[in-house]
Amino acid sequence: MNSKLYNSFLYGYGLTLAVLNHVSKSINIPSIDKYIDFNIFFYDFIQAEEHKRILRDFNKYFKLNSDTIKTHLNTRKYLCHKVDEISKLGFERWVSKNLFKKDNKVSKDVQFYVYVLYNYWYHFINEKILSNSKVVNLLEKISDLIKQKITMNSKIYTLNFDTILDKYLNPKHLHGVFTLPLTNIKDLILSFSNEKEFEYVYLFGSNGIEKLSRLDKIRNSKQNKYDLEFFYDRELYLSHLLIYGISLGNTEFINNEFLKTYPEHEKVYYIRSVDGHILLKLNQLYNADKIEKITLAYYSQDDLIHYKNIIGFTDFKSIVEYKQCNEIFNFNKLNKFSV
Repeated sequence: MNSKLYNSFLYGYGLTLAVLNHVSKSINIPSIDKYIDFNIFFYDFIQAEEHKRILRDFNKYFKLNSDTIKTHLNTRKYLCHKVDEISKLGFERWVSKNLFKKDNKVSKDVQFYVYVLYNYWYHFINEKILSNSKVVNLLEKISDLIKQKITMNSKIYTLNFDTILDKYLNPKHLHGVFTLPLTNIKDLILSFSNEKEFEYVYLFGSNGIEKLSRLDKIRNSKQNKYDLEFFYDRELYLSHLLIYGISLGNTEFINNEFLKTYPEHEKVYYIRSVDGHILLKLNQLYNADKIEKITLAYYSQDDLIHYKNIIGFTDFKSIVEYKQCNEIFNFNKLNKFSV
């Protein structure tokens, strides 16, 4: 029996977490391997005293001038007061909730700083951890395991900003990509609408429609960070699609409490979900006979309940099967290493 089950593959940060967790458990890189977890890096950085290495390295790397240093200190202080809230929501959910609302009260400095810091974290682990020869070896094994399940000419897409598996899977980045090496913070600006409005080289956003609207503008700018054929290629045919590590989570402004008060919004899945633009595209593909089957990987029973609920409002719900993550990719079968 052919073990290559999937003709197309769409993955998100859930796969990155699974890969990094396996790397962290398998390979010991003393003192810095804890920073594989962005949340730990973020909390240590935001709350670091001036003499701490994590902060000194950042200041030294960018050679900040006096004005920028002042902004840097004020922004760190602001984010430090938000640590508990960020911890409760998770970094990306907090960013989406607070940085992209129409009534946004968070300054552009904070928005830009968050983009810089997230990219700097990836620059840091890419340089200090992911370049380690034993990590590279393990990433190759993980990628080989993934490729065993997809056909040779599979269309592969990712919502990730990271490039951890890029050299092995060669995915298309639908939401842009981190800048490597990060030599100048201005490298994070993709294109300007005017002096005060611009897009970044990777995309945060509050909901599916807002993201799709911004992707429309990005498509019309000259750029090489976003691969947008998934959204705009009318001949796209996905056959059997595997979706792995994508939350399809509820937006913060249409959450469960909101739906209790305004239940009429429950069926508007493309606004309800932070990944609603993905669901909307899959709905279009289904109605155009461009997709035959979807396998959706879930991590926990709570994930499964959420997936079935929100996909239940789509037209393509009848072609979706659900599989537990380890049933698809069991990384625990791989050999472990130590440094």
